[in-house]
Formats: sequence, C-alpha cells, structure tokens
Amino acid sequence: MSKAASPSSKLTRRKAIAATLAGVAAPALATPARLTSDPVFAAIAAHKAACARLDQACLHVSRLEENIPEERRQEWFDEDRVQGIGTNDDPRWTAALTAQRATFDAETQMAWALAHAQPGGLAGAAALLRHAGEFEAGGCGWPCDPEDEDGDKWTIIFHHSLAAALEAMMS
Repeated sequence: MSKAASPSSKLTRRKAIAATLAGVAAPALATPARLTSDPVFAAIAAHKAACARLDQACLHVSRLEENIPEERRQEWFDEDRVQGIGTNDDPRWTAALTAQRATFDAETQMAWALAHAQPGGLAGAAALLRHAGEFEAGGCGWPCDPEDEDGDKWTIIFHHSLAAALEAMMS
C-alpha cells in the first residue's frame, strides 16, 4: 500500500499554474533598476503632475469667477477672443484662462503619450493599467479626438499599444 502524498508535496492546479507563471514572468518582472529605466513610469508621473497642475488652474479660475464681476469676465472659450468677446475683461481673468488652457493642453499631451506608451516590463504594464483605471474611476475622461467625440480613439490606441508591448515581452 502506498502512502498518500502530504498536502505540501501534492501537485495542485494552483501550484502548477503558479510554477508556470513564475517561469514565464520572472524574466519580465521589473527589478528596481528596471523600474527606473522603464519610461512608462516617467510618463505616468508626468501625467499625474499635469493633472495636478490642471486641477490647480481650474481652482484658480473658479476662485476668480467668485471674485471678479461678471461684466469683467466675459471670455470663456478660445473662439471668444477671436470674436472680440472679453476685450474689457479683468487681466487676471484673461491670464487665468490662458494658464488654464495651457495646462489643459499639457495634460492632453501627456494623456496621448500614455495612449502610445510601450512599457518595458510587466510591472510597467500593470502600473499603466492601474493608472488608467484610477484616472477614470476618479471621474476624469481621456481626451477626445476631434473626429471621435466619445473619446473611443484614445482607448483603442491605448489597448493596441499595450497589447503590442505585452506581445513584445513574450517574444
């Protein structure tokens, strides 16, 4: 009669999967040196910083809106300047809107950089996915392309770029 295998030596499905994944993923996992060299971490940090600057610019505009009379803050959109709306606006209002537009453009540029990002390892890919999910969960939206008002183009490019990066890691 043979002895039953002890629970710790018994090969379970969970142990087999873990062993397989460890063998496949180990080379791709980021070491501390790879974490600093994977450009996706810098791209995520840049996007977070751009979002923080945009939040501050929007808060500044909101504060000014409460403190500057409406007749001295007529401009809101880029087209307003072209149409001559807001020519008598308070200079603080004009400067705040200009700064807000610049920070919005910077955040948009960083968001598109994330859409095209190519993580160098699984840790970078996971960080990129986590950041994208947290950004959306926070109520923010990805930039829209003028041809795609729903923002689907950003998401499509993001998914394709990430898939390509993951495929490259497997080869």
